[in-house]
Amino acid sequence: MLALRGYVQVVVVDENFTEDQKYAEIRNAFNIASGNDEQKIVLSGLGKVISLEALKFAISLMDKSELVHETEAAIMEYRI
Repeated sequence: MLALRGYVQVVVVDENFTEDQKYAEIRNAFNIASGNDEQKIVLSGLGKVISLEALKFAISLMDKSELVHETEAAIMEYRI
């Protein structure tokens, strides 16, 4: 999980990635995360990605009760 946390942190601050590329990397990491704890780590970076697709993805996760707090935090962090 430490490697995943580091990966997410690197992706969100990498200036060589566009916001859409950052979203794609975060989404890919979420898809391969092996459980709620790993998905929560990925969600910690989602709100830092300035992308309408990232916001839509976060909103789509609101029905997952086990991730609702992290999803809410990502949405609250979102900015345009």
